[in-house]
Amino acid sequence: MSEKAKNILEKIQKEKIRPRAKYFFVLRDLLVWGLFGLATIVGALAVSVIIFILTDNDWDVYRHLQKSFWGYLFVSLPYFWFLILLALVGAAYWNYKHTRKGYLLNPYILFLSSFLVSLLLGWALFAGGAGERLDQFFDKKINYYSGAEAHKIKTWSSPESGLLAGKIIEIENGYFYLNDFDAQRWRIIEEETVWRRGVQKEIGEAVKIIGNLEEDKVFRAQEVRPWQGGGERRVKGDVSGEGAGYYQGGQGRNR
Repeated sequence: MSEKAKNILEKIQKEKIRPRAKYFFVLRDLLVWGLFGLATIVGALAVSVIIFILTDNDWDVYRHLQKSFWGYLFVSLPYFWFLILLALVGAAYWNYKHTRKGYLLNPYILFLSSFLVSLLLGWALFAGGAGERLDQFFDKKINYYSGAEAHKIKTWSSPESGLLAGKIIEIENGYFYLNDFDAQRWRIIEEETVWRRGVQKEIGEAVKIIGNLEEDKVFRAQEVRPWQGGGERRVKGDVSGEGAGYYQGGQGRNR
């Protein structure tokens, strides 16, 4: 008997090591696979929130905020969810590596595969609205979490920079009134104003406005966008009922 074999035998006798039944390893693998699946699914939920936040953001308004695109990108990225995704993909990888056949796959391929599964499943969850609902849930339940809605309100509460948002409360010929998120009443002047598809010119409609501050609580609108959705993304539905992408101020429906 070799010296190495003797040492192993002595260790077994000294520590009274006994062989474990096969079912122990089967149950352990089932547990590890379950954790792998759970980590992948939660990672997919993180992806769905990331996609929602990125698509709901207004990436073209950085000029009004006197920031470069990269500076605006830096303050807009959902770092919390990126960290969650990275941690969960890592957890999925670690769990798989601890199955009996975990050593057979290249670790880089395994990590990439886990990430791609989370990405594809996350996109499907985003399409079903899970990303938005999860972001709103965290925003309500976690004190230090700032969701997409809070970021958007902050961005569009800058009338001095040409960005204003709120709900339409009254409509007149050539202008309308709006309550912003601080419950301040604004008179919005329409003059060749572009209304983006998806926004309804009606009382109670939440809108985002790009324009110029004329005087105290008076704002001249250049462009009106729907509150939901980022940038100039086209949204189903039409404000004029004729299939146009936008319409000029004063020509929308007044309800």
